[in-house]
Amino acid sequence: MTAKSKQAAFQSAQSDLRRLARATEAIAAEVAARGPQSKSPVALKRWRRDAELLAAALHRQRQAFMRRQLTVLGLHRSSRQLRLHLGAADSPLPGWVNIDHWPAQLAMDLRWGLPFANGAAQAVYLCHVLEHCYYPDEALAVMADIRRVLARDGVARIVVPDIEQCLRAYVRRDRRFFAARRAQWPWWPPTSTRLESFLGYAGVGASPDAFVSSHKFGYDYETLRVLLRRAGFRRVERSAFMRSRDPALRIDEASLVAGAKHGRRYYSLFVEARP
Repeated sequence: MTAKSKQAAFQSAQSDLRRLARATEAIAAEVAARGPQSKSPVALKRWRRDAELLAAALHRQRQAFMRRQLTVLGLHRSSRQLRLHLGAADSPLPGWVNIDHWPAQLAMDLRWGLPFANGAAQAVYLCHVLEHCYYPDEALAVMADIRRVLARDGVARIVVPDIEQCLRAYVRRDRRFFAARRAQWPWWPPTSTRLESFLGYAGVGASPDAFVSSHKFGYDYETLRVLLRRAGFRRVERSAFMRSRDPALRIDEASLVAGAKHGRRYYSLFVEARP
């Protein structure tokens, strides 16, 4: 299968998944509205059982899927001194294990759990990734797994949208702030109000068919610090663009979203966490 045909098949599958997500929500809303008047409890149980069987089958295939990729990359569970770039998207880093959804170097969902041993990673970088996880359960599980694979002297650098900045700009009625954001990201709806703009950015009102691409939550430093401490990190500190204490993690410039700014202020929140 050529790269073009793979991309077409992937896009077709994504379209089917979006339609399935919308249909599932519609069914749940319909049955919930009817309450005990619903005539379809048997059908619902059958659909649920079928979905659980499909999930179980995919889970059984996952180990072989991951093993094939790791073999190609020359990696295994006992690998050490790794540098993991989570959410690599279109910005893979040389010398790092670049992880994201297909067609990433290592294609996977972070909620599966990283396929590496405890303490295997020296550095972990995730930029504009954590906000795509539901808070607190998914976000906590992902960060706890990152804590697990970090070496004792390792460091995780987390970059997320800075929602506190949006809140302050909203209260100040800072129209220049929001206009600059639209200029930075031309795809942002030009007619959105200030409230619509930052609430959507913080994950409010995410559509069920945008289950991968949409934001699920928004962070300020206080909230992110609490999450990281709960995940097992003992040392958490605020950082800044390209200001990591670890030279290996001064890589923010590789990300277009991390480098986005308004005047001298970056739109992102930069935090580093250590075991």
